[in-house]
Amino acid sequence: RKLAAQEPGNIEFQTDLIVSLVRLAFAGERPEKHYSEALAILSDLNARGLLSADQSTWVPAVTAKLAEFYGSQAYEALFDKDFTGAEQRANAGLGLDARLDWIKSNLAHALMFQNRIAEADAIYLGLRGTAVQGKPWEQLIEEDFKALRDKNIQHPHMAEIEAAFRKRR
Repeated sequence: RKLAAQEPGNIEFQTDLIVSLVRLAFAGERPEKHYSEALAILSDLNARGLLSADQSTWVPAVTAKLAEFYGSQAYEALFDKDFTGAEQRANAGLGLDARLDWIKSNLAHALMFQNRIAEADAIYLGLRGTAVQGKPWEQLIEEDFKALRDKNIQHPHMAEIEAAFRKRR
């Protein structure tokens, strides 16, 4: 960090710092902080046209890692019954990559547990018939519901969603 801060124009120092930050995040060392810092440096260098073609591919890669981190945090927050936190984390992840439908499942769950049923249903029912992470959306949701029920986290609307999925099959 010191070298990168002392010589902000030295791309080698900057990219070394980025690699170190990503490695720390990947190892579980304050991932939000380290991925965010790496992404900020990358975005700045990319905006100034200082990254090579290969290095510019790091921007979407680090963005995806940070989005996945937020999605995982959202899922964990559900099991802590921190439904507003789960919503915030899911939205943070989707703000980075709205194509990650598995994060939308976490958002739908968080909304349902906050009794925001219409918003949850827009996601639950809107993604019916799609595949997420190589499995049908309906299966992903049913697996999540089972995992939540196994931890005694339930909502009456879960049965309604499952019934809606069965009708469609």
